[in-house]
Amino acid sequence: MAGTETKVQIGLRLKAARMALGYDKKRGRTQAAFYRLFGIDRGRANNWERGRVYPNTDFLVMLNDRFEVDPGWILAGKRGGLPDRIADKVAENFRKIAGDYG
Repeated sequence: MAGTETKVQIGLRLKAARMALGYDKKRGRTQAAFYRLFGIDRGRANNWERGRVYPNTDFLVMLNDRFEVDPGWILAGKRGGLPDRIADKVAENFRKIAGDYG
């Protein structure tokens, strides 16, 4: 099992992808609204995005099916795991929110 830093990085990538998909406070669509699409409660989503626990496999598969966000990118940052339509925005979001942890 990977260390805490890896959980944090996974959480940051998950948050960056969610925001790039338009689910952030600026657009009026919240974190809770995003995870409701998948039947995930707010507490679990917070734990994932804050790097406390790993997201489950079922969710990662649903995320890929619905938004084409590859689990390989969420879990390991593998390039090419994001659809072109959101890749630049995800990278921008990731740099911004990762800076908050550095």
